Amino acid sequence: MSRPSSLTRQSGRLSRGCQRGETGDEAALESQARTELAAAVEETVGSQPPVEVRTEVRNGTAATVLLDAARDASLLVVGSRGLGGFSRLLLGSVAQHCTQYAACPVVVIRSSGQ
Repeated sequence: MSRPSSLTRQSGRLSRGCQRGETGDEAALESQARTELAAAVEETVGSQPPVEVRTEVRNGTAATVLLDAARDASLLVVGSRGLGGFSRLLLGSVAQHCTQYAACPVVVIRSSGQ
């Protein structure tokens, strides 16, 4: 039986638990992921966003899920965590992986504090 490897928040997406053979724990993780995703979207764009926001929950590493989702995209936008000091000059591992392997252009957004 496959098990979810991680739940990772993305722009409008969250990595998902497996579909086949879900146990109670996996169903609970998926439910929690959906709840957290809905809260993150509402916090970011409000309860009535000015644009269409589609969400889904997927299983996998953040970079793999993002690259799969962006396969036919015109642009992939990812965030970058600030680590401070010299590390601010470097990309995070997910952003780095996406910039190297995406089939489309990638924009990396840093927080305003970076």
